[in-house]
Amino acid sequence: MSFRGSASDADASRTTWVEAGPKPGRCSFLKDIWEESTTYHSEPTSVKLHIGWPGYIGLAGKLAIIVYVLYQVFTANVSFDEIVPNNKFSHWAEGSLELKANTQWAESSSNSLCTYSQLYDYKYGLDNVWDFSANTCQFVSLDEIALKRARSVHFVTYQHKRKRVLINKTGSSCDEECQTVYNEWPSSASYNASSFQNKYIRTELDAQMRSQHPTASTAPNVNLKKPGVFGLGMCECWSSQNVFNLGVDAAAFVFTHNYDSKHMSGSSKESGPNDPTSFLLGYGQSRPSKIFAKGEQNEFTVEEVLSAVGTCLDCQPSAPFYTNSLCPGGVCPQPLQPKPVPRMSGMAIDLQTEYYNEAATMPKSESYQWIVNNHKPPYAVHILRKTEDWTSLGADVQTSETPVSRVDMDTYRYGVLVRISPSKGVISKFDFNVVINWIVNATVLLSFPGIAVSYIIFNLCGKRSKLYEKANGKTVTVDSMYKQFAFSSLIANSFFEKLDTKGTGMVETQVLQDAFIALLRPKMLAKHPGKKEWASDQIKLFVERLLARDYHPEGQDGEPLMDVTKTGVSHSAFIKACTFSEAFDWEDLMAIVENPDGDLGPDQKLVKRISKKKQKSSIVQVVPAES
Repeated sequence: MSFRGSASDADASRTTWVEAGPKPGRCSFLKDIWEESTTYHSEPTSVKLHIGWPGYIGLAGKLAIIVYVLYQVFTANVSFDEIVPNNKFSHWAEGSLELKANTQWAESSSNSLCTYSQLYDYKYGLDNVWDFSANTCQFVSLDEIALKRARSVHFVTYQHKRKRVLINKTGSSCDEECQTVYNEWPSSASYNASSFQNKYIRTELDAQMRSQHPTASTAPNVNLKKPGVFGLGMCECWSSQNVFNLGVDAAAFVFTHNYDSKHMSGSSKESGPNDPTSFLLGYGQSRPSKIFAKGEQNEFTVEEVLSAVGTCLDCQPSAPFYTNSLCPGGVCPQPLQPKPVPRMSGMAIDLQTEYYNEAATMPKSESYQWIVNNHKPPYAVHILRKTEDWTSLGADVQTSETPVSRVDMDTYRYGVLVRISPSKGVISKFDFNVVINWIVNATVLLSFPGIAVSYIIFNLCGKRSKLYEKANGKTVTVDSMYKQFAFSSLIANSFFEKLDTKGTGMVETQVLQDAFIALLRPKMLAKHPGKKEWASDQIKLFVERLLARDYHPEGQDGEPLMDVTKTGVSHSAFIKACTFSEAFDWEDLMAIVENPDGDLGPDQKLVKRISKKKQKSSIVQVVPAES
């Protein structure tokens, strides 16, 4: 029987062995595909550099990011797809003013709206039309004071009643003409340098008030402009009175609303699982001021909405206003106040509805968390924001004419304007893509400290940066990989020959066991004193299970000779194990030895072919001379 590599073969001195078991066949590519799909792919082992203080910076950065990420996991939305819903509103005014109006009408204290109380006196300058003093009151209907627009309702609380009478001039001045309007109208000469005077006149409004409050003061209740000429031959007689509308506090803003999105939709008029519970919440307040159950009509009175934003119709505003001109040097004697109250100046309330169907997407402020803790979603949170400033509807002029005069009645109206703002909020649904995206973002965020530390150690540490760079990486070429594998193989081959004392190309199991007993047993006995036989048995078992395999000698035809079997490790298997970390293997080395140009690429082969042709063409032929 002749083995390849036997002693009788002059070209080789070592028997080659083939591991027992099935040989790779035509379907070996299927095995490769299976391994590719079922094995874990990791990057090459990284180099760890002990870098000192930059490492602590990186550690601190990573810990900070981990804390931030954990905070986001427990407080922010990391799993829901968010959509801002669309919404629709229907709104109108309701309410019975009578009860509140009667109470205010009967009030006779210093807080009375009807009896010219100085508490409400305010002047925007001392000599102009903007005189808001000597205020009285009147009864009104809801239709008169609730003015609806497409996205608002204006509740009129105060009227600046202006009357301009144009009369044909008949005398040398306009004094007589204006005194036909009011007998008490002062003469032009009494105005001196001023343009306006205030006088008490028993007007229709005054007479109406005195029917309830006969002992009310005779405050100068009419602001009278100095008589003057208007146009061609006309006298202008301009006057004004100030009136509070009674009962407006009880007027109500009523509305219904609904939302829709690709995830879900709902309505305040229904009570299904997707229909919202509604909340009235003043901006900056800790709790809702009013709660509407599913299907319940949403509404609030003027008094309620101002209370929700932390004010009232008769409270001093927190916003800046021109200081009352009746207060000398900005100091107001009792009972005057420095600013006009909202009942007089008006104010705006913006109503913005936010829709939510998941607690995780709700803002984390105290008011929202109270809603989450006490009610189940979905929610419609009506956020109320106040704007304290003059809020009027402007002039509303009614004109009547006679052959000798014209009367313009202008009602300049102030009040509480409730405006509907576009909706906001988040309607959400669990989406695995959001989770993946969040994980990717967190992973990228965690890489930033490493990038920073990398820049520091490779650029800002002087000479050490160069040394770190050398330790961290190396440039590899095909030639250097061949050299590394070849020399590693020589080292492995040298040690194999020390074990293979018989030169059979096989280190048998017994030899392996003896070698590893010499290597491992002293350490095992240090841990387990007195267990020499046990240690030897464990080492032998380790060799048999993990290192030794059955091999058949390879015949001249390259096929294994199945009738001969030895157990241990063959020369090729030993070299392969010792050079496992190298990029190349034994077959690559053999291939390059047999064909030095076998690893050249198409471009390199082309260059080599052209180079050979140039060398041939450069050879000079020497022709022998004729004799």
